[in-house]
Amino acid sequence: MEENINNKLYMPSNISNDIEIVKGVGMEELKYFGYLFIISLIISFVVLIFTNMQLSLLAIGFLMIISYGLVVKNPNDNTSTIKNIINIYVYYSKQNKYIYKYKEWWEDYLND
Repeated sequence: MEENINNKLYMPSNISNDIEIVKGVGMEELKYFGYLFIISLIISFVVLIFTNMQLSLLAIGFLMIISYGLVVKNPNDNTSTIKNIINIYVYYSKQNKYIYKYKEWWEDYLND
């Protein structure tokens, strides 16, 4: 009973410990938004080369909306979608890959 009385730590989940420029967007998210902005500019420039200006402006507007949706933090766990994607990529790239062929002991005698 005393353990429950002394252990009253409450951490609210929707408070960020980073300095935020806009609600849900800090400096790290702004960096990722800049990367996505450059990628969307390149894509819209390629669209401009092959089609017309209106389609290029629609493409850059659409890509900016998607980029903001990827970059903004979820208030429940203070992580963004792009950060989760990067963490998944880093995790799988660091995994060891063991390439082997499983063979039963009796399969050695089949080829003789």
